[in-house]
Amino acid sequence: MIRQMSLGLLCGLVAAVACDAQPNSLTVDRAREVFGEAAALSAQDGGRHWGVELYGPILLVDRTSRRAFANTGAGDLHPSGDVYSGVLPDSVGLANTATTWAGIEWTMLLWPLPEDPFDRRSLLAHEMWHRVQDELGFPSSDPPNLHLGSRDGRVWLQLEWRALAAALSERGREKQRHLHNALAFRSRRLQIFPDAAEGERQLILHEGLAQYTGYSLSGRTPEDNRIRAVREIESMSEMPTFVRSFAYPTGAAYGL
Repeated sequence: MIRQMSLGLLCGLVAAVACDAQPNSLTVDRAREVFGEAAALSAQDGGRHWGVELYGPILLVDRTSRRAFANTGAGDLHPSGDVYSGVLPDSVGLANTATTWAGIEWTMLLWPLPEDPFDRRSLLAHEMWHRVQDELGFPSSDPPNLHLGSRDGRVWLQLEWRALAAALSERGREKQRHLHNALAFRSRRLQIFPDAAEGERQLILHEGLAQYTGYSLSGRTPEDNRIRAVREIESMSEMPTFVRSFAYPTGAAYGL
C-alpha cells in the first residue's frame, strides 16, 4: 500500500512538473533569444528610419504570473548571466507598450509573442518605436476622436481607407489618383468635423508611425507589406468602433 501510494505520488509530481513546463513558457533562454532578435533588428535598421537606435531596455512579462525577464538590471530583478529576472509589483500596468519603471524607460512585451517571425519582428519594432517616440519629438498622445463613432465620421473614414487600399494596389498615375481621392475624402471629413483634425493627427503620429515602423522592419517584402496593409484595412469594417483603432491602418498605409 505504501509503495503504491509513493508511486502514485511520484507520478503525480512528474505530471505536475510536465504541466508547468509548457512548450512556450517564458524562460531565460527564450528571453535571451528575443533580446538578440530585437538587437539584430535594430542593428539592421541602423537608424535608417528615425536616426536613432531602436533597441534599448526591454521587459518580457508573463501576463499571468507577472514574472519578468529583462536585458538590463533594475529594481528587484536578479541576474542570470546577461538576463535579469524577477516579479513585477502590482503597481506596474501590463501591456505591450512603453513604460517607465525603476527610473528606466522600457519597451514592455507580454508573453507569449507571436510565433510567426514576421509578426514578431513587427511587434518588436512597433513597441521599440514607442520607447523612443518622445526623443523623436512625437510625444505619447491618446485623444478620444469620438467623431469617428458617428455615421459621417465612419462613412468618410472608410471611403478614405478604400482609396488608400486602391493606392496600395496600383502603380504610377493610378496610385496617385487613388491617393488624391484618399486625401480628398479625409479633407471632407475634417470639413464636417473641423475640431477633429488635431486629435486625428496626434493619434496617427502616436500609433500610426509605430505601426508603419513595424511594417517596415518586419522583414516582409514591400509587396507583401502592401498586401498585408490592404487586408488590415479590409478587416477594419468588422470593428464596432474606429475612435482609436483607425490610426493603425491609416498610419501604416500612408507610410507605405
